[in-house]
Amino acid sequence: MSKSKISYQIFKSEQLVFGRVNGSINFDDMVAHIDSVARNPDFSEGMNSFYDLSDCTNITGDVRELTQLAHVLNDSEFIQNPSKTAVVVPDDNRKICKLAQGLVLMVSKSKIDHRLFKLSEVESACAFVGISEDLVI
Repeated sequence: MSKSKISYQIFKSEQLVFGRVNGSINFDDMVAHIDSVARNPDFSEGMNSFYDLSDCTNITGDVRELTQLAHVLNDSEFIQNPSKTAVVVPDDNRKICKLAQGLVLMVSKSKIDHRLFKLSEVESACAFVGISEDLVI
């Protein structure tokens, strides 16, 4: 798994990017993560994604950065192949849930179908991106 504030692993055979956040991140970390994934030779556009934010404690940053990120993800010239992204948030951290919900709404025009799930719904999140729970636990 990559070493950064947002660690990730690409499972080529499952066509999946699995990411995990531990602790606090900011919007710059999100942009750097997307750039890192896009440059990874194992990544191909159209892969589904699963992001585990269940151990995320805070998300901070300038909303303009988040808006720019959403603009890129909504751009059909930049994102050409449809895919799915499951975002799993803690059951008991209202702030993380609200921020993730806002991000999902901001990218609603993207060819990437982003869906938000609580940790207690991890089985549904796995089904959404077509993977086994064993892969993410």
